[in-house]
Amino acid sequence: MCRCTAVLIAAVLLLIVLQVIQFLSPVGPNELSLSNILKIPPAKTADTKVVMFFSHNYSIIPDYGVKALIMYEVYCKRHGYDFYCFNHRHDSNQISPYWIRVADFVRLAEMYPLNTLFVYMDFDTCINPRYLNLAVPDLVSRIENLTQTEYDMFIGADPQYELNSGVIIAKNTDWTKHFMKTWYQKYNAAQWLRDVNRNKWTCVQEDRPCTWAENGFEQGAINIMYANNELNCTNHILPLHSSVMSTNQPFTDAFIYHFMTQRQFWKPMCMNRMFKKFLQAT
Repeated sequence: MCRCTAVLIAAVLLLIVLQVIQFLSPVGPNELSLSNILKIPPAKTADTKVVMFFSHNYSIIPDYGVKALIMYEVYCKRHGYDFYCFNHRHDSNQISPYWIRVADFVRLAEMYPLNTLFVYMDFDTCINPRYLNLAVPDLVSRIENLTQTEYDMFIGADPQYELNSGVIIAKNTDWTKHFMKTWYQKYNAAQWLRDVNRNKWTCVQEDRPCTWAENGFEQGAINIMYANNELNCTNHILPLHSSVMSTNQPFTDAFIYHFMTQRQFWKPMCMNRMFKKFLQAT
């Protein structure tokens, strides 16, 4: 084996190792880890309406996304939740695909009564087959019993930023409606360029592509809002430990996994692993 080939193989192995250890350390408040939350019994409350949804503009959903759809649909049917997969590819008013989840939150909030629980999920997330019987209202109830505080939104902690918007649980309250509308107003169409032929969107600032999650992205915008305590949001939004819904490590325990990464092999590999467990569990 020539030296250059050995160096190339070593570099590839290093990338794989870095991917495996990326986000390996859990983030978020330890007292809000999934294991601690599940020690708390849920309060006995009236039936709560739950709506789970995806928002996208794909012409063809990636295979890992199809698997996520199947798993969430089965989970929703088991619990009697409303389930949507909104495809905005042919909308007359096209906006960046990163922001359509926020637009859908605003729209759904007007369709459903107050106190409905909304759950948004990215396509690279999936329910842990181990917790198919764990209801979302029970999870929220346990969290609020643990914290002795009621919140309007629950978002997974992010290893680089405060909040990760890949999975969001939101109560349909007057505050949440106002927050979602304010968040959506942060969208700046002038920051986005669309390649119509490839249906690819690029965020730009000062004629240069944005780096990940700057304020042109919905995740960057909500993190700025949270850092500035806009609308007193730090008292209404609870960042959860990554073990609840923002870890990308399939070898750890979590309620919802989020296989976020720029390494393209990681998402299908992890989703395939979870899908096999899902098939065995159902």
